[in-house]
Amino acid sequence: MNIPYIYGRKFLTTGRQGKEQEFPGYGVGKERMNLFLLEPEEAVSGNVVLPLSDERAHHLRSVKRVGPGDLVDIGILGGQRGRAKVVGISKTQIELQLLAVDQDPPAGLSGVQLIVGVARPQIMKRVFYNAAMLGVGEIVVCGADKSEASYFQSKLFREEQYFKFLREGLEQAMATQLPVVRIFSKFHHLIEQAPFASKHHKLLADAAAEESLMSLEPGFEKNIECVLAVGPEGGWQGAEIQALISAGFFCFSMGERILRVDTAVCTALAQLSLLLSD
Repeated sequence: MNIPYIYGRKFLTTGRQGKEQEFPGYGVGKERMNLFLLEPEEAVSGNVVLPLSDERAHHLRSVKRVGPGDLVDIGILGGQRGRAKVVGISKTQIELQLLAVDQDPPAGLSGVQLIVGVARPQIMKRVFYNAAMLGVGEIVVCGADKSEASYFQSKLFREEQYFKFLREGLEQAMATQLPVVRIFSKFHHLIEQAPFASKHHKLLADAAAEESLMSLEPGFEKNIECVLAVGPEGGWQGAEIQALISAGFFCFSMGERILRVDTAVCTALAQLSLLLSD
């Protein structure tokens, strides 16, 4: 009996020859779309026609297995959510009729700016996905001493493929607001241009710090914009930490364990979410 198991978010099974075989269609966030995002221009007429070559139409037909009359959850990118009815399916397209689109997207961390030292593209895909899923308002990716400059030459950045993973994060969370993305290939460019300068709370994840993030809870002001900085694989180096401290950042620790960048981002954002909640 072949029992699937999970490896790196992809489902594998052992075939007859004892070799691992990958089930297609699984990747970062693509197990199932909870919300079908539409561009604003697609929703103007009230009827949406998606060719089957469109990934969304393929998902509706092959994964959700919708039929005429079925209802699906939709969202307008940058706008509100609602429902649509499947009114027609052919060999070439799926037609949807928009119903009421008047629901606000779920609240997230829209007042949070996330700074991340660039990591391997495969790790950064998960960072973009998770940050969008948790509702971060802005993502700033910067070079660092322990980062490879070549990461910025990958298709993820060169061709702005990160937008795909941002959208997948929104689809998972049933949200519609894309984070703003800013890229600084050099760390000193980040410090010089200081996109974080206006933020009230400046937080720096540092394994060597003695204080936890929750130690700030007494007197921590809610509903105020803040910035959270998470280092690359290998962490921030001494000069980088000092530059951020000089810029007003407070260092906090998430424990002694060394976390991957994508895990550290999720952990820090989850703690920050609790700190910001009423």
